[in-house]
Amino acid sequence: MKNYTFFTLLKSLDKKELAAFSKYMKLQYGKELIALKVFQYYKRFYPAFSDERKMDIAYAYQKIFKANIGETKYNRKKLLNTLSDLKSWLKEFLLLQKIKGNGSFEGQVLWLTILQERELETAFTTEAGRLKTSIEKNTPKGTKDFLDRVVTDYFMYDKKIQTNKPDMEALQSYGNNLDLYYLTARMKIACEMANLRNLRNADFDLGLLPAAIELGNSFVADNYPLPTLYFKVFQLINDREAGSYTTIKNLLADNAERMDVGDTHYILSYLHNHAAAQIRSGKEEMYQELHLLNVFALEQGTFIRNGMVSPIQFNNIVSIASRAKAYDWARSFVKNHQKYLPEHIRQATIKLAESIILFYQGNFAASLEIAKEIKSNDFRQSIRIKTLIVRCMYDISAEDNFELMEFCQNFEVFLRRNRASSKAIVVATMNFMKILKLLLKMKMSKEQVLKEIDALTPVYLKPWLLKKAESYKAKYAARKRLQTGDT
Repeated sequence: MKNYTFFTLLKSLDKKELAAFSKYMKLQYGKELIALKVFQYYKRFYPAFSDERKMDIAYAYQKIFKANIGETKYNRKKLLNTLSDLKSWLKEFLLLQKIKGNGSFEGQVLWLTILQERELETAFTTEAGRLKTSIEKNTPKGTKDFLDRVVTDYFMYDKKIQTNKPDMEALQSYGNNLDLYYLTARMKIACEMANLRNLRNADFDLGLLPAAIELGNSFVADNYPLPTLYFKVFQLINDREAGSYTTIKNLLADNAERMDVGDTHYILSYLHNHAAAQIRSGKEEMYQELHLLNVFALEQGTFIRNGMVSPIQFNNIVSIASRAKAYDWARSFVKNHQKYLPEHIRQATIKLAESIILFYQGNFAASLEIAKEIKSNDFRQSIRIKTLIVRCMYDISAEDNFELMEFCQNFEVFLRRNRASSKAIVVATMNFMKILKLLLKMKMSKEQVLKEIDALTPVYLKPWLLKKAESYKAKYAARKRLQTGDT
């Protein structure tokens, strides 16, 4: 029920927006008493919407209408139709907020469209000129800013053509902005396509790139860091130009204030992927590089969106800092940034962070003690907690650890029950458990275990498994050979 579109939308609102929507509902739909009752009931579960029992349609109907939902076929439909109406009204509210926002570009463009459709030429010319002046006051920081310039120039260009008054300056501006938007958007897409090709180890066509590459090598983007950055990122991913990594880092450092946070985050993620690939090839010193990228990202505010930080991102930052042995920094980060975590998952995320730091410090007993006490309703976080428990127990005592074997069995049951939640994560974790059990049973040779790890894909926590496999000894297989006289 929590995945119903209305609740997904409602969850995205901050507290101020939720209050504004409640007021909007009362003003615009005050006579829709059933809808207001349903809204007031479900509003109580904001923002997590995690209480499946109380959010269930039958339970909710009983509480809202004091009747059994099964009394008539209409009852279930009545509640579902009401939720559909609420979704439409929330969509309407969000659209109005976007249009009415102070200086909203979307609102101004919509108004220009209306003036153009109604052939109000004088008003259209005035508003189009005003928008053009407003847009050109600011240097484009993100991909959308380049698009906004193209949209604005479209109105100016279209006006000149329709009135048979060609303006070379307006046309030149339009052409330049088209080139900048095309270069930025095309290289952004090319970066993602090249990245996916590398991840999937597949060979597919990246599309027609010659025009974009020619623009990237020209002077068109000299005064704009963003298209240049995406061009360099493409060279790093597609052409494996290692030198581009340092160039990109320096360009980001020099131009962070001139760039959109979203695009900065995208580019940092590609640098992150590059450093992570180096680690997978054996260069563990690159954890320090990953940590420095995260420090830079935090300084730029790329991890905090709408006043919140993702719990997954939060613990990733802690984990990488711990791998870089920046333990004091990790603890300081937890202390200073825990306020940005969603309230419903804050304590679990903080405790997990503490456990992660202790784990990488080698204090497995203390890490295990904290991890065992964490309660989380978030599926992905639960997997992280349980795999941390498994690793702690293994590092404390891998041999004849029946408690660990029992925990593994329960963990696999948990994974099978939640297979639909995220199939890719479940498969990778099940493969992790498969290798772990091979290590625990100690029957296969080290070479066989390493082959199994190499053959399975995807595998969660593969570097840890490889490390354990390297120091692994096939205890029971050795006994069997001695008993049968094999050498």
